[in-house]
Amino acid sequence: MKRYFLLSALALIVLFLTQCRKPNEYHLFTAFPVTVELSHKPINIESPTLYPSGMVFLDSALVVLDISGDYFLSFFTLDDFDLINRSIRRGRGPSEEVSVFFISNAMEENKFWYRTHSGIKTVKYQPGKDELIPVGFSQNCDAFSGLTFPLGDDLLGFSQNAQSSEFVKISTDDCAIVDFGPNFPNVGRELSINEKDYLLGTKSLSIRPDGELFAVLYHYFPILRIFNSNNGSLKREVRFNNNQDFPYSAIDVNATPEEKMSTTTNYFVSHATNRFIYASYAGRSLLEIQPNIIRDGFKITDFTNEIHVFDWEGNPVKRLVLDKSIFAFAVSPDDKTLVAIPMSDPSVLLKYDLSSILN
Repeated sequence: MKRYFLLSALALIVLFLTQCRKPNEYHLFTAFPVTVELSHKPINIESPTLYPSGMVFLDSALVVLDISGDYFLSFFTLDDFDLINRSIRRGRGPSEEVSVFFISNAMEENKFWYRTHSGIKTVKYQPGKDELIPVGFSQNCDAFSGLTFPLGDDLLGFSQNAQSSEFVKISTDDCAIVDFGPNFPNVGRELSINEKDYLLGTKSLSIRPDGELFAVLYHYFPILRIFNSNNGSLKREVRFNNNQDFPYSAIDVNATPEEKMSTTTNYFVSHATNRFIYASYAGRSLLEIQPNIIRDGFKITDFTNEIHVFDWEGNPVKRLVLDKSIFAFAVSPDDKTLVAIPMSDPSVLLKYDLSSILN
């Protein structure tokens, strides 16, 4: 009887401690279990893109966003990456766009979305046809000026001037805005609203193609957070211990430009498949990633040659070290191919074989 009582008491204590776990608890890791160095196969592009700023693998094609060409989107075959066609001409006509400045991760069934100044347009690509099929349109809400992402039937937005939630959900029916998900991650000191917006608002978000989860990785902190799409609850938070200092100079109004450039940067671009989260990682300051490419009078740079791979439980899986620094990249839905474009030479695609690494 006494043994039964002790076991019951122990079970209650464990249950109590589990329920009372602090929301800012996270898993800290110091190294990836495996590092893989990869060499690319160069693929020359017919009529190369000028300023490739995004890429996405569909089930039937690779799409590259060019923010400066006559056409915004270029479609390539998945076998030899031959150019199929271009779409969305720059202009003010009924089937044209003044600007396209963001392209999403792939959705299922050859669907993807892109962002314009007027809103978010979801389209479907049909092999053999030049025109994209409109699937949905989410107009920008005047009451919300931040970036938004389609999430189910609503929009997910980065919260501005937030007190209790990192995100907001915006109704596509009436533009009503409600808090969504938990507060910002705890970074070891109290931040003002403006500091939160700057330090924790600079991040990359990827939605899993099946729509059930989304992942957020931060530019100024080596943090990954995974959320449930239906209610915004935090599924897992993991942090890479890279021994960086707190980025005080990034928010110091009296800091010199050089001091601000000395702040460590972490994650830049992320992509998601149904199995993994991929994120380009620097772990260096902008002073160390000096713009070394001059085109049309502008200084630009390829940020990094390192990509971190996590599963959707937040476990670090692989650290990929590419033989070239890259600007934009995408991963095929089956996790067998990574394709990247360096800003230093946008006339070539860099193809990396992942089939023996992640499968």
